Amino acid sequence: MMADPAFLQKLVMESVICTSSSLMWEAQQRGEAFARELDLVAINTLSLLAANVALVWCAFPLLSAFLCFLLVRLLCLCPCAQL
Repeated sequence: MMADPAFLQKLVMESVICTSSSLMWEAQQRGEAFARELDLVAINTLSLLAANVALVWCAFPLLSAFLCFLLVRLLCLCPCAQL
């Protein structure tokens, strides 16, 4: 997947760190109201998780893998490469 074979493991690890730190922060800030405001906690955590996954997805070297793929395809089509 993409240019890094360990991309999914890195994405999962980043997501776990993001979710756990968000929940810890929410619990610290809300204190006793954490259980009552669980819907707000869930919305905040899920929106942060979605933004984090999008950021990690965009930061990985997809373009370099695509350019490498194009280069290999062009070299295979080149008549001089079949010598």
